[in-house]
Amino acid sequence: MQPITSLTDVLDDGAVVSVERQRRLAELLGEGGPYADRWDVDLATGVLRFGGRAGTLETPAHLVGSAAPGPGTWMWGWSNVNGFPPPVVARAAAVRDFGARFGLAELTAPETPLRGEPRQDAVEYAMVAGLVNGGLPHYTADAGNGTVVAFVLDEPQASLPAPSCATAATVIGEALMGGVVNHRRAVTAYAELRGFGLEQAGDEVVLQAGDGRLVVRFDGLGRVASMDARLAKD
Repeated sequence: MQPITSLTDVLDDGAVVSVERQRRLAELLGEGGPYADRWDVDLATGVLRFGGRAGTLETPAHLVGSAAPGPGTWMWGWSNVNGFPPPVVARAAAVRDFGARFGLAELTAPETPLRGEPRQDAVEYAMVAGLVNGGLPHYTADAGNGTVVAFVLDEPQASLPAPSCATAATVIGEALMGGVVNHRRAVTAYAELRGFGLEQAGDEVVLQAGDGRLVVRFDGLGRVASMDARLAKD
C-alpha cells in the first residue's frame, strides 16, 4: 500500500472495495432484498436484526459512531459515552489506534466537526472502519432528529467472491463518481486489497483475475481516461 499522510488517502484506498462490499450487502439488506423490511439493534449484545420475506437475519454489529446535526459533529463509538460493552466499540477503537499510527487527527479525537452532511460523514467514517478492520461492510441508519449512526458488520453472507475484472470495471466507475481524489491510488489499492494480479507501466494499470484482464488508462492529470476489460471466454 502507498504511504498514508491524510484522511483523504485512506478514503481513496477504501473507495472502490467499499463500493463492491456495499453492493453485496445491498443484495441482502437493500430495497427488494430478502431482509429489507425492518431493522433494530441491541447495543448491549452488539447484534443488528433485519427482517423481511426470508425471515430474520441477526448479524454481529460494531458501533462506529454517530453524526449529529445539532452540535454539527461526528462522535466516535470508542469514546463510549453510553457505556456500551467493550466488544461493541472495539472496531472503532482499532480506527483510533490506526489514526494515532499515521497522525490522523480526525480518527483520534473523540468528537470532530462534520466534514459534510451527517449521512456523508457517517458513511465515510464507517468505510474507514471497514477498511481498517480487515474489510467489513457498513450500515448506516437514522437514529432520530437527523442523527445518523454507523456500524460495521461481521456478516458471512456479505463476504465477497473471488476477484473479477468484469466486476472491477463496474465498481471502479461507480467509486470514481463518488468523489475519489487520487484515481490511480484508488485503483491500485483496490487491486491489492482484492488480490488481483497487478501490473503498472506508464499511464496504464492492468488488473488480472480468473475471468481476464482489465486495462485502466490514466490521463496527464492522473484521472481514469478509459477502461478496457478483456474477459476470458468460458
